[in-house]
Amino acid sequence: MYHSQNNICGSLENDPLCLIESSADVDYWWPEPLPASTAVIDAAITVYGRLYPLVPSKHKMQITEHFAECIKSTKHLNRQQAVSIL
Repeated sequence: MYHSQNNICGSLENDPLCLIESSADVDYWWPEPLPASTAVIDAAITVYGRLYPLVPSKHKMQITEHFAECIKSTKHLNRQQAVSIL
């Protein structure tokens, strides 16, 4: 069984087999997949980027205002900064 067959979202952190394998080629493992939570967020950003141009202008403004309010209502400064960078 290969390590990618029993993990979630391609993430090594959820694969117990990678902990017990003793002979792993470094080139085979590098670069490691992102953690599942990061991969989900990256996928959501990609989907948003592909769908946003297809949305009517009226709805684009509503979506933009909604996300601006979500950022403002976030209580954690680090999260606000992370979202505003995107």
